Amino acid sequence: MAAVVISEHNPNTIVKILETALAGSGATVTKLIDKSHLTEYPDKLKIYLSILENHGLISYHKGDGAYRTTYKGMQFLRTYNRTIELLSNLEKDYK
Repeated sequence: MAAVVISEHNPNTIVKILETALAGSGATVTKLIDKSHLTEYPDKLKIYLSILENHGLISYHKGDGAYRTTYKGMQFLRTYNRTIELLSNLEKDYK
């Protein structure tokens, strides 16, 4: 099987998965499929979850069947959101 790289995937989907798994007591596969707009592509969610787990950004809890964003995942979200904010400010400066 070929190696899959996060950069080949939609960053908005990755962020949506991490944000959904961050809320409350985590998120089930059903909730993640719905919130990440992958209802027609459940196999893609499995790929995203595998990548995120392998990079330590999300973890699965068998007890309640929920995925939760890890501390590393939270750091990723903060960095991502800050980068988007900075880029947005740069665009405003040049308009």
